[in-house]
Amino acid sequence: MHTQELKSIRQALPTLFADEIVDLKKDIDCEVNHKTASKDALHQVIKKERKAKLYCEHCGSTHVVKNGLTPSKRQKYRCVDCGKSYTDTHKSITASSKKAYHVWESFIECMMNGLSLRKTAALIDISTTTAFHWRHKVMEAMKQFDKNRLLTGNIQIDETYFLLNMKGTRPLPRKAKKRKISSHKRGVSNEHICVLTAIDSNDQLLIELIDQGNPQANKITQA
Repeated sequence: MHTQELKSIRQALPTLFADEIVDLKKDIDCEVNHKTASKDALHQVIKKERKAKLYCEHCGSTHVVKNGLTPSKRQKYRCVDCGKSYTDTHKSITASSKKAYHVWESFIECMMNGLSLRKTAALIDISTTTAFHWRHKVMEAMKQFDKNRLLTGNIQIDETYFLLNMKGTRPLPRKAKKRKISSHKRGVSNEHICVLTAIDSNDQLLIELIDQGNPQANKITQA
């Protein structure tokens, strides 16, 4: 839908009567279910967002042409200058995903609400393994997004600490302990991870792991 058409509909909403609003909501709900359940929904959204800035991420060339379809009917592109080929979901968190749009939307809502992987998997009907991989995809995308934004103006910084998670490490460099209990040492120690948080006057955020234990001044300055 064009931006102007969407704007016109929003402007017309206050003029509708109650019965007209209810009928319109039924039509919209029906269309939402149809659109978000479609296997192409994710790809159409990504294509819309990338249409205005289609360029080769390998060499930066804008001389990119369509290059047939994948076995799953996904659009492929090829850079004429460097010859690299990629699909329409290249380097997106939904790459190789066959799940519907509404499943991804529900997953991100679960992440924002701080739900565990098992609870998230049960709520949106995916496996715990899939939820684990999706969470890391989303976190990596957020990390890359934050790296591309520079904080400006008045910047306020602080640090917070989390217990160091050594799940899967063998042998452990410390005594084993049960989950959700405090560290063996009192106060902040090398059993804690320091995460720097910063916000500028434009409400842009920086969240970055900087050190183990109490951070050194040069680590904060570098971050």
